[in-house]
Amino acid sequence: MKTRAVRPNPDGGSRARQALEFARQRAAAKPDWVTFHNAQFGIGGRVTELFPTQAERAQFGKTDEHRQIMELLEQLQEADEVLPAPLGDASGRFILRVPRSLHAALMAEACAEGVSVNQLCVTKLETQLRAAAR
Repeated sequence: MKTRAVRPNPDGGSRARQALEFARQRAAAKPDWVTFHNAQFGIGGRVTELFPTQAERAQFGKTDEHRQIMELLEQLQEADEVLPAPLGDASGRFILRVPRSLHAALMAEACAEGVSVNQLCVTKLETQLRAAAR
């Protein structure tokens, strides 16, 4: 049985500082922006652990720490814009048609996790690609 880590600091400001420190450490390792984003905001990400409810995440979204994390994310996105030749045509967007039942299941899971369907799908795809690369 998997247990969730106990939040050491119930204070929102302290949790915001913890999220920012985690983001700075991750950004220093120069990951691609998707990996950074998922480590912060994805399922099981630091922000989602520190701020488990949508109301808490909405409140965190108004903080200076959140703004600084988003700036780190933007810097990583800009660094990823220079792609090797085979990836130069990748826009970061594509349309995928799925059965309605799969779409509904993804929507339900995203809602339960408090993330967007896009964020959920990116996390799932990235997880599978990393597993396949091992």
